[in-house]
Amino acid sequence: MTKSLYFSHDYTASDDVTRLFLRQSLGMEGVGVFWYIIEKLAQGGGQLPLKIIPVLSMQMQVTETKVQAVIHNFELFQIEQEFFFSRRLNETIDLRKTLQDAGSRGAAKRWGTQTKIKLD
Repeated sequence: MTKSLYFSHDYTASDDVTRLFLRQSLGMEGVGVFWYIIEKLAQGGGQLPLKIIPVLSMQMQVTETKVQAVIHNFELFQIEQEFFFSRRLNETIDLRKTLQDAGSRGAAKRWGTQTKIKLD
């Protein structure tokens, strides 16, 4: 069984202008491709190599052309060198990491300073 991880999904994501153009051009299939890519980016730590596009298209059973279009044509992803990522998703990943680190520090402080009971 795989562990489910959570990432933020804005309530108004479907009304975002870039996604409206995506939907107008590629229909709801394009929206599905977008969210699948977001999930894979989240699982991959925030960025993926462009060379994974054929694998993504095979997994989704859509054409490579469609995946290429979603990644390159709608300002949904940023491309740097041979990788692509979503700034919005990376902000969420960074926030989660910050909150996890703060929680860990708080727990360590709480449990580290707690008086230990000696059992005789």
